[in-house]
This record gives sequence, C-alpha cells and structure tokens, in this order.
Amino acid sequence: MTKIDPDERFPFHRFYVAISYFLFLINMRVTINECLKNKALLVLLLYILVSMFWSSVPFGSFKSFFSQLTVMLVAIMVGLAYYEQRVVILRTLFLWFLLFVVASIAIAWFYPEVGVNTISFGKPRWIGVSDHPNELGATALVLIWLGMNYYYIGSSKKLVFLSVAMGYYVIIMADSLTSLVSSFAVMLYVIYSYKMANMNFIFKAFLFLLAFFIFVAIIGLYKSFPDLIGSWLEAGGRNATLSGRTKLWHKAIISLRGHWMFGYGFDNLKQVTERQYKQMYQMSHLHNGYLEVLLKGGVVGCLLLLIVVVKTMIYQFKIRKKHRSDYILLSSGLLMIFIHNFTQSSLLKGSITLSILFFYICILSSMIYHRDQYENMDLYPGI
Repeated sequence: MTKIDPDERFPFHRFYVAISYFLFLINMRVTINECLKNKALLVLLLYILVSMFWSSVPFGSFKSFFSQLTVMLVAIMVGLAYYEQRVVILRTLFLWFLLFVVASIAIAWFYPEVGVNTISFGKPRWIGVSDHPNELGATALVLIWLGMNYYYIGSSKKLVFLSVAMGYYVIIMADSLTSLVSSFAVMLYVIYSYKMANMNFIFKAFLFLLAFFIFVAIIGLYKSFPDLIGSWLEAGGRNATLSGRTKLWHKAIISLRGHWMFGYGFDNLKQVTERQYKQMYQMSHLHNGYLEVLLKGGVVGCLLLLIVVVKTMIYQFKIRKKHRSDYILLSSGLLMIFIHNFTQSSLLKGSITLSILFFYICILSSMIYHRDQYENMDLYPGI
C-alpha cells in the first residue's frame, strides 16, 4: 500500500460542492431567509470577496469567499434539516469522526509507511488517513468534543469512553500539543457545565481563582525561567519558539506595516511571502488564526469577525436556560476553536474541519435563538 500524491486524488470536494448548490436551488427561499438572519456573517464574507481588489492573487481571495459561502449554505441547510433532530446529527457526526479515527489507527498500525510520517518532523508522527499530524490531531479533538457532549445526552456511555480514549491516543501519537491542550479545556468545560455549574458560588469562585493562579504561575514561570522552560519544551520535542511559530509571528507582525487597516487580502499570503522570504519560501499559514485574519483582513476584518463571535456568544447566552444541552455543545465548540487557533490557523479557512464547525456553530446558535423568538409563527418550513 502506497501513499497517493494529493495531485493525483479525485477532486471529491467539487462533487460535494455541486450537490450543495443543487440542494440550495431546491431550498433557496428558506436558505436565503436564514442567511439574512446572519447579516454579520454575510458582511464578513462579502469583505473577503472585496479583498480581491487589493490582493496579490485576486482569484485566491475569490476562492476563499466561494468556499466559505458554500460552507455557510451547507451549515444552514443541515441546521434546517436536522433542527428537530439535533441529537441525531450530534450522534451522526460523532460516529463519522469515530470512524475516521479508527481508520487512522488501523492505517498507522498496519500500513505505517502510509499512516506514519517519519521524514518531515525529526521523529515519527502519525498522520493516519489525513495529510498532516495536526490535521489528524484536530480530527481527534473534534471527536473528543462530540463524545463529551454526547455522553450526557446519549445512551452509549461505554462507546463514548472508548472513543475519547482513542481520541487522546491518536492526539498523542500525532504529537499535536495544540489539540491536546484544547481537548483538556473542552473536557473540563463540559464536565463543569453539566456537573458543577449549579454548585454554590463559593465553590465556583474557588475553582476560577485556582485556575487563574495556575495560569499566572505558568506565565510567571515562563517569564522568570526561560532557560528552564526551554529545556522542558525541548525534552518534549518542542522549543521556546513553539517549533518556529514565534519567529513566523514576528515576521507577520512586521509585515503589517502599511497594511494594518485592510490587510493583504484573503489569498495565499503571496505578498507577505515575497516581502519577508524574498520568494524563497511559500508561507501558506501563520499557525495563529487570529494573526492570520489580521494579516489578511486587517483591523476591519478582525472587527467583522469579532462582531460575528460576539453575536454568536449573545445568542448562546440567551438560549442557555431553555436549551441547556445545545448551549453547552455550542459554547464548548466555540471554546475549542478559540484555543486551537492560538497556535494553529483554522478560522475562515474554507474546508478545514474546525472552520466548517465554526460556521455551523454560528448558524445553529442564531437559528435556535430566532426560532425561540418566533416559535408560534410558521416562518420555518422544513426542507
């Protein structure tokens, strides 16, 4: 069994896009109606399209707009189709991601020449059926997120335990530290929301203070003992530059000069590559979703994204009592994406798993909120 070159693979995504727009045409009226309830997200997508006028690769910005518009439409149609069966879509996604993780484990075990990368990273790292260890780690992270939420509203407790264990196993074998940290945060948040949220104020205040002091202690330790921290990171296969990420971030920040308002456009960062690397290296992403949005969209792009996030959080806050399980699922998903983007880039990235989930979380949060506002009116015919 040999690994297939990405250029030789059948472009299934084009087939999926064609199906998506066919379904959109069938359900155009109700889908557009939902689009108009997410004006902030639409404005953000239009800004991505407009950025092609100052992008060095205009078609790249158009492709970014088109892929994310497609994701938004699919998220709306899935949300409409499964609105009354949200547990069903949760279970379906959980089983699909579990299948992906199981397949990755099988490939890594029985076909290590395909499922394990022994060349690019200085040590063996699993890639499974994906192209990169971090992609595999993100997939396992999503499985853990889905599993933790499904545990409290589903019936397959043993399967959830097994899936979470497999998720952590794959993350460790892929050596994806970002996914590991994000998964711990999500797991603790879900457990807290279901088991500890109703406890007395003093106990919750103690937990928050404990978490705050631990965070301050870690930051203080890092600032006070950089050599010690560096040796610890190196012992774990890392370094104080986070595998070169901080150097990349420094170059990105320098490149903001003269482009801080509107950025470079949502293409493949060709202009930044030409300025900082003299065309010797193609900088495809920055390993930081927030900095990448700032570099591509400038302050305007960041503000538009912030508006989308804040509106989504407001919707989630307003549905927290009536739709508790939905609130925990959606808010924990948002937390997962926020943490993951500190050292990875998955915001507004089209077909990347966490980018798709970001759109789905924003759409479903809005959908549940607006349904509650008009629950006695027949404004939402089903697909």
